[in-house]
Amino acid sequence: MPDLPFSNPAAELQPFDLDTANLSIGNAIVSLVKLLMRAPGTTPGPAEARAALDNVQAALTAGAGACREVTRMHTELAALRDSHRPQPHADPTQPGALCAGCSVHGSIVSWPCGTWTAAERILNHGKA
Repeated sequence: MPDLPFSNPAAELQPFDLDTANLSIGNAIVSLVKLLMRAPGTTPGPAEARAALDNVQAALTAGAGACREVTRMHTELAALRDSHRPQPHADPTQPGALCAGCSVHGSIVSWPCGTWTAAERILNHGKA
């Protein structure tokens, strides 16, 4: 049976590291370029082909880890934004509505507060 790209279940649970992901993707690109730039009619040796396959598998794992990390960050940022809403009894259309999240910490801040505004900008525009 051929090896599956994600045959190591422990690889799925490792924390995401951006430097390692960049290195894995770079190694996969270099391996593929080496395979493509061979002299016409030559085939890669078994060790070179296996190394290229391993590099591509590592790059796929790194890409999947990056997707999971972005999803996690998006979820946590949305939860932070949602905790900074107007107080339940306040009318957000009227001036003076207080931020429920800031009020928990004893601050008297009108909504939308800086935390809600920054989170909303990042979620919708990608920058604060």
